[in-house]
Amino acid sequence: MTKIEYLQEPCLICHTIQEDMLHLLEKPICTCCEQVIINTDCDQPEMYLFHVSRLKKIWLNEIDIREEGTF
Repeated sequence: MTKIEYLQEPCLICHTIQEDMLHLLEKPICTCCEQVIINTDCDQPEMYLFHVSRLKKIWLNEIDIREEGTF
């Protein structure tokens, strides 16, 4: 993947492409979604579970990549 392709990946949460993106394990999250995640309380079950499911994709992908490289 080229640097330009890397910078133009859509946000894992909202699927938008923004100029300033946070990369968590090389997966982009826009600053707007980052703020929503940071400010979501556990007592907001729908929002909380939605963000957990999206972030879980990052974690599971990272585990899959590492397992592919092991014997």
